[in-house]
Amino acid sequence: MLDLSPGAVVVLDGAEWVVERCEPQFGRVILVAAIDGQRMHANVGFLAHHHDCHQSSRTTASRAAARGRQEPSEADLTAQQRQLPALRVAHLLEVETGFRNGDPLRPGPDEPQPCYDPATTTLTQRRHAKVAELARLDGEQGRLLVDVK
Repeated sequence: MLDLSPGAVVVLDGAEWVVERCEPQFGRVILVAAIDGQRMHANVGFLAHHHDCHQSSRTTASRAAARGRQEPSEADLTAQQRQLPALRVAHLLEVETGFRNGDPLRPGPDEPQPCYDPATTTLTQRRHAKVAELARLDGEQGRLLVDVK
């Protein structure tokens, strides 16, 4: 199955071509040569049945992790895997805005904390407060929040 979406790369007779536009209602594709920018109008049927036309393995418009497979989704993650990014974002929002949900119009309980109050602290002060807070966390819990793998 050829990906003929704009930006996809196909190899035709050994040369790479980038799909500029696909008009499936007319069965037409406009390709641009990757090497010199030459344009070529092609028929979808011609490309689909050509003996030496295939998707480039180097690049395609679809994400690398999903080529030929179902698109990844949040449902693929465990509950813990979904909670960790949410917790990280809450910490980042607290530093930036003073509120874990990022919205000063809907503060959580006891928000903003004095060390994160945007009315009385600078962004740099809030960053230093967050570093100190994370340093005080239990070793494993702190590592989970700051380790990026």
